[in-house]
Amino acid sequence: MEAMLDAGKEQPGQTFERLKYQNDLLSAMNERLVDSDRMYKMIAKSTGDLYYYRNFRHNITELIGPWEELLNRRPDPRSFRFEEIFELLYKGEPELFSERILNMERSGEERASLLLRFLKNNTKYLCTGTVYYDEKGEPTDKLIGFRCIG
Repeated sequence: MEAMLDAGKEQPGQTFERLKYQNDLLSAMNERLVDSDRMYKMIAKSTGDLYYYRNFRHNITELIGPWEELLNRRPDPRSFRFEEIFELLYKGEPELFSERILNMERSGEERASLLLRFLKNNTKYLCTGTVYYDEKGEPTDKLIGFRCIG
Protein backbone atom coordinates (compact mmCIF):
# COMPACT_ATOMS: atom_id res chain seq x y z
CA MET A 1 0.00 0.00 0.00
CA GLU A 2 2.80 2.39 0.94
CA ALA A 3 4.55 1.68 -2.37
CA MET A 4 1.39 2.73 -4.24
CA LEU A 5 1.26 6.06 -2.39
CA ASP A 6 4.93 6.73 -3.13
CA ALA A 7 4.36 5.99 -6.82
CA GLY A 8 2.00 8.98 -7.07
CA LYS A 9 4.47 11.39 -5.47
CA GLU A 10 6.76 13.47 -7.59
CA GLN A 11 10.43 12.85 -7.01
CA PRO A 12 12.69 15.86 -6.16
CA GLY A 13 14.49 15.60 -9.52
CA GLN A 14 11.18 15.62 -11.38
CA THR A 15 10.01 18.70 -9.50
CA PHE A 16 13.23 20.51 -10.35
CA GLU A 17 12.95 19.59 -14.05
CA ARG A 18 9.32 20.71 -14.18
CA LEU A 19 10.19 24.04 -12.53
CA LYS A 20 13.16 24.51 -14.85
CA TYR A 21 10.92 23.90 -17.87
CA GLN A 22 8.34 26.43 -16.59
CA ASN A 23 11.09 28.99 -15.95
CA ASP A 24 12.48 28.50 -19.48
CA LEU A 25 9.00 28.88 -20.95
CA LEU A 26 8.31 32.07 -18.99
CA SER A 27 11.72 33.48 -19.97
CA ALA A 28 10.98 32.85 -23.66
CA MET A 29 7.55 34.49 -23.35
CA ASN A 30 9.07 37.50 -21.59
CA GLU A 31 11.71 37.86 -24.30
CA ARG A 32 8.98 37.90 -26.97
CA LEU A 33 7.08 40.60 -25.06
CA VAL A 34 10.22 42.71 -24.67
CA ASP A 35 10.93 42.37 -28.41
CA SER A 36 7.34 43.36 -29.24
CA ASP A 37 7.55 46.37 -26.93
CA ARG A 38 10.81 47.44 -28.59
CA MET A 39 9.24 47.03 -32.04
CA TYR A 40 6.22 49.22 -31.19
CA LYS A 41 8.47 51.91 -29.74
CA MET A 42 10.66 51.84 -32.86
CA ILE A 43 7.61 52.17 -35.13
CA ALA A 44 6.31 55.14 -33.17
CA LYS A 45 9.69 56.82 -33.09
CA SER A 46 10.36 56.32 -36.80
CA THR A 47 6.94 57.69 -37.82
CA GLY A 48 7.07 60.62 -35.41
CA ASP A 49 3.64 59.70 -34.06
CA LEU A 50 2.90 60.13 -30.37
CA TYR A 51 0.91 57.65 -28.31
CA TYR A 52 -0.61 57.74 -24.87
CA TYR A 53 -1.64 54.31 -23.58
CA ARG A 54 -3.68 53.77 -20.43
CA ASN A 55 -4.56 50.44 -18.81
CA PHE A 56 -7.41 51.10 -16.40
CA ARG A 57 -7.30 47.71 -14.66
CA HIS A 58 -3.64 47.88 -13.67
CA ASN A 59 -3.31 51.68 -13.50
CA ILE A 60 -0.51 51.69 -16.10
CA THR A 61 0.31 54.64 -18.35
CA GLU A 62 2.81 54.55 -21.21
CA LEU A 63 3.99 57.36 -23.47
CA ILE A 64 5.40 56.13 -26.78
CA GLY A 65 7.05 58.25 -29.43
CA PRO A 66 9.10 61.47 -29.46
CA TRP A 67 7.14 63.38 -26.81
CA GLU A 68 10.21 65.42 -25.93
CA GLU A 69 10.04 67.12 -29.36
CA LEU A 70 6.54 68.41 -28.59
CA LEU A 71 7.02 69.24 -24.91
CA ASN A 72 10.75 70.13 -24.98
CA ARG A 73 11.37 67.49 -22.28
CA ARG A 74 10.76 63.80 -21.74
CA PRO A 75 7.60 63.51 -19.63
CA ASP A 76 7.26 60.91 -16.89
CA PRO A 77 4.34 58.59 -17.77
CA ARG A 78 3.42 58.14 -14.10
CA SER A 79 2.81 61.86 -13.57
CA PHE A 80 1.85 62.94 -17.11
CA ARG A 81 -1.20 65.18 -17.34
CA PHE A 82 -2.79 66.42 -20.57
CA GLU A 83 -2.83 69.95 -19.19
CA GLU A 84 0.79 70.07 -20.39
CA ILE A 85 -0.50 69.76 -23.95
CA PHE A 86 -3.41 72.16 -23.40
CA GLU A 87 -0.94 75.02 -22.97
CA LEU A 88 0.33 74.34 -26.51
CA LEU A 89 -3.09 74.42 -28.22
CA TYR A 90 -5.08 77.26 -29.70
CA LYS A 91 -7.85 78.71 -27.54
CA GLY A 92 -10.95 76.51 -27.35
CA GLU A 93 -9.25 73.33 -28.49
CA PRO A 94 -8.42 71.97 -25.01
CA GLU A 95 -12.14 71.84 -24.26
CA LEU A 96 -12.88 69.99 -27.52
CA PHE A 97 -10.06 67.55 -26.84
CA SER A 98 -11.30 66.88 -23.30
CA GLU A 99 -14.88 66.35 -24.45
CA ARG A 100 -14.29 64.24 -27.58
CA ILE A 101 -11.09 62.31 -26.83
CA LEU A 102 -9.90 62.50 -23.26
CA ASN A 103 -13.22 61.63 -21.61
CA MET A 104 -14.75 59.43 -24.30
CA GLU A 105 -15.10 56.41 -21.99
CA ARG A 106 -17.61 58.38 -19.91
CA SER A 107 -20.06 58.25 -22.82
CA GLY A 108 -19.14 54.70 -23.85
CA GLU A 109 -17.55 55.69 -27.17
CA GLU A 110 -15.05 53.33 -28.76
CA ARG A 111 -13.42 55.62 -31.35
CA ALA A 112 -13.16 59.35 -31.87
CA SER A 113 -10.93 61.73 -33.79
CA LEU A 114 -10.18 65.44 -33.78
CA LEU A 115 -7.90 67.82 -35.65
CA LEU A 116 -5.80 69.86 -33.20
CA ARG A 117 -3.79 73.00 -33.96
CA PHE A 118 -0.67 73.64 -31.92
CA LEU A 119 0.67 77.15 -31.38
CA LYS A 120 4.20 75.99 -32.21
CA ASN A 121 4.55 76.70 -35.95
CA ASN A 122 0.76 76.33 -36.34
CA THR A 123 1.33 72.57 -36.55
CA LYS A 124 -1.70 70.36 -37.06
CA TYR A 125 -2.12 66.92 -35.49
CA LEU A 126 -4.80 64.37 -36.17
CA CYS A 127 -5.71 63.00 -32.77
CA THR A 128 -7.50 59.65 -32.55
CA GLY A 129 -8.77 57.92 -29.46
CA THR A 130 -9.71 54.27 -29.02
CA VAL A 131 -11.17 52.70 -25.90
CA TYR A 132 -11.60 48.97 -25.31
CA TYR A 133 -14.30 47.72 -22.97
CA ASP A 134 -14.81 44.41 -21.16
CA GLU A 135 -17.97 42.30 -21.37
CA LYS A 136 -19.54 44.41 -18.58
CA GLY A 137 -18.96 47.64 -20.51
CA GLU A 138 -16.16 48.85 -18.24
CA PRO A 139 -13.18 50.50 -19.98
CA THR A 140 -10.04 48.36 -19.87
CA ASP A 141 -7.59 50.12 -22.20
CA LYS A 142 -7.30 53.46 -23.94
CA LEU A 143 -4.98 54.59 -26.72
CA ILE A 144 -4.70 58.19 -27.87
CA GLY A 145 -2.57 58.82 -30.94
CA PHE A 146 -1.24 62.08 -32.33
CA ARG A 147 -0.11 62.18 -35.98
CA CYS A 148 1.47 65.34 -37.35
CA ILE A 149 -0.19 66.26 -40.64
CA GLY A 150 1.44 69.63 -41.24
